[in-house]
Amino acid sequence: MDFSLQINDKPQHVKTKIFNDSIHGHIELHPILVKFIDTVEFQRLRNLKQLGVLCYVYPGACHSRFEHSIGTCHLAQQLVRHLQTVQPKCITKVEALCVEIAALCHDLGHGPFSHLFDQNVIPRLQPTGYEAWEHELGTIKLFDKIINNEEYGLKSEFEKYNYDIGEDELHLIKEMMFGPLKKGTYQKAKSYQARPEPEKYFLYEIVSNKTNGIDVDKWDYFARDCKHLNISNNFDHNRFIKFCRVVQDGEKGRNHICVRDKEVDNAYEMFHTRLRLHSNAYQHKVKLALETMICDALYLAADSLVLTKPCGDTFKMADSINDMDAYTQLDDGIVWQIIRHPKRNDVQHAKNCLDLIKQAVGDDLAPSVAGLQTFLDKMNGQANLEAAQELLLRVLKRDLYKVVLKKKLPKDVHLQEVAEASMAEEIANYDQSLSSNDVAVKIVKFNYGMKDKNPIDNLLFYSKNNENLSFKIPKDEVSFLLPERFQEQVLYVFLKTISKKEVVEKCVDLWKEKELKRRILNQENPIEYTPPGTPQRSGTSKISPPALKHEEEKARGSAQRRHREDDDEPPSKRQHVHLDN
Repeated sequence: MDFSLQINDKPQHVKTKIFNDSIHGHIELHPILVKFIDTVEFQRLRNLKQLGVLCYVYPGACHSRFEHSIGTCHLAQQLVRHLQTVQPKCITKVEALCVEIAALCHDLGHGPFSHLFDQNVIPRLQPTGYEAWEHELGTIKLFDKIINNEEYGLKSEFEKYNYDIGEDELHLIKEMMFGPLKKGTYQKAKSYQARPEPEKYFLYEIVSNKTNGIDVDKWDYFARDCKHLNISNNFDHNRFIKFCRVVQDGEKGRNHICVRDKEVDNAYEMFHTRLRLHSNAYQHKVKLALETMICDALYLAADSLVLTKPCGDTFKMADSINDMDAYTQLDDGIVWQIIRHPKRNDVQHAKNCLDLIKQAVGDDLAPSVAGLQTFLDKMNGQANLEAAQELLLRVLKRDLYKVVLKKKLPKDVHLQEVAEASMAEEIANYDQSLSSNDVAVKIVKFNYGMKDKNPIDNLLFYSKNNENLSFKIPKDEVSFLLPERFQEQVLYVFLKTISKKEVVEKCVDLWKEKELKRRILNQENPIEYTPPGTPQRSGTSKISPPALKHEEEKARGSAQRRHREDDDEPPSKRQHVHLDN
């Protein structure tokens, strides 16, 4: 690709850099983009696997967010160049570079094991009522860190190549990655600020499309993930790009990226590919078990694992999201930091305890007692760290959490993920020997990317006869074989403590026949539990341990129906669902 630079009224050739990519072949990038790549913040992406823990299920899924980011930049470049060819006035040279930078940097903010960190680990570490952390927020903070680092010299690089990139353009890049953003802050806005004009709205649909979810980010990871997972991909992004153009929406007056009407099947194929990836890989039951184990391990180690910033200051994992210098030290290698952390010397620690007790015999007991308490607190933290080590060693030895229940929820039922912890408590309350730490409940959603909506309903098309008129294509005009519903939920219950398998399976049977059915029938009034002796509020119920025998006899006739998704199947055909390692 030919990049040119105008210096002293004379065109100068810009020397680009070539990357040989496993998916797109030879990729040619502008020197400014290479400047972004050659930063510590971007190079960190080499140590973040694109699919997190899925490499423990699919051995080939070891590709990183580093290569995905470069591939996404390439596809953004291809789409922008195509639009500039067919509609030269729709996008300026500066806006084109902004799109490419946003595509390149869109994943900077991911933490260890990607979505596991921001969706599971951080919420558990933060106190109730905390401000939700999203990796997109980390992305724009790290982007600012790169821009403001004088050592990298990005601002002078813009000037060198004659790109007028001011605060407005930098804000445009951040909004392309994050969404509507208030200027000068990291707070969400109601509408886009950098390019509020209706004719520029399409710029926000290239990297992270909030309108229908069709963007270059997905095109790259569909192709890349399918290759490394050995899953078929029938969506052709190169063909899709060739039939894209910017057309005005007749209803709202905004310019959108539209596609030829004959590409509607290709568009549906993209979302079929997404669903296949989620059902076969992203939400694989073994992957869910692995994520739960690693999340538990990171939570246990969080307070005891001391991490270090480049300046020498120490920090804890939960504090990293408020300090980008600390955050850049986190990657997938954190599990090996935990595993390799030295174990305590019990003999030496016993001697230390004895010395403290001897000191406590003195006249002034308070300092010694306080010192002993501090020491015991430290030992408790060390014990948590060693528990995390044991959990991670179970992962390496393939001693994983086991599935004891998998149930597809009815089509009109939508349980919330926030109910997972309370459902685990409900199960544990059926037996005094259990705690909520012995089981884990996961609610998994499968959809086309827009919850229960059809994303194609938000995609605009144009025809060969009129390229400047946009319209929608109803699903029934495409095929009667397309799905009627676009989302379903599956509930999993995992057994953490293998020695308690029998009692957990028994309690899960009772819970499934009573509490889960009640949740399904009345989502607005879920069953709540309180400790024995606590006054019950109206509308709640509690199964106490003494009543377990009665409930067990009541549910005995349904014991053979354990773990089935379809309750209409004859009991004789119902099987246990176990985790296949």
